[in-house]
Amino acid sequence: MKPGDLVMGISGSGNSENVLRAVRWANENKGVTLALCGYTGGKPKALAQHHVHADINDMQLSEDVHFFFGYIVMQKLCGEKMW
Repeated sequence: MKPGDLVMGISGSGNSENVLRAVRWANENKGVTLALCGYTGGKPKALAQHHVHADINDMQLSEDVHFFFGYIVMQKLCGEKMW
């Protein structure tokens, strides 16, 4: 990873230990961090420099929001029209 690279952690519960470790590591290594999290947002919401918090107390709906967010990002990066 180079300084300024984006590291995006995705956690439906907001408490996934592997996501927490990745966000901490990226912050320590001058990365830009973005957390996608559900429920209360958990620790990734506070640790990441940026976050998208789906304040939903349902794992399936939280994951659906994260999937849709990823779809929008992919469409924008590829320069495609969304609809």
